[in-house]
Amino acid sequence: MPAFSRAGEGGISRKNKSSIVSLPIILKKKVNFAKIKKEGKEELAQWTETKVTTMLSFEDEVLNGLIVNMFDECSETGEAVDGTKFYEQLLPFLEKENTETFMSELWQLVTNLDEETGVPKQFIEAREAQKRKREEKADQFRKSREDLDPRI
Repeated sequence: MPAFSRAGEGGISRKNKSSIVSLPIILKKKVNFAKIKKEGKEELAQWTETKVTTMLSFEDEVLNGLIVNMFDECSETGEAVDGTKFYEQLLPFLEKENTETFMSELWQLVTNLDEETGVPKQFIEAREAQKRKREEKADQFRKSREDLDPRI
């Protein structure tokens, strides 16, 4: 059975159906994972690993693999999917509160892609902020060296 089952395949238990009704609105937005480029998928996989490890307080390679497989399966089909399908698959692993938090943050990322690069805008902005910080530190270092020895 594929890691990402379609509606009607296995489904979700009655106990968890009430959780689905009150999902964050952002999860209703459909995402075409085929639009996410390789670089973006790699960054999403890293983000997923970090987020899941933080939530569970241990690294869960199986769950991380499941999530990456769900990304890949959605990419291969080219179908736009909403977050409820992911939510249903992750609920048994992360439980309600963690699943809602994880899915809200994930869907914020995948619904805000840079059109040109196919990478979540938040990742691009974080990279740019890191680059600016490095440049500022390098400038400060150069300035402190010049202060010490004006011949430099």
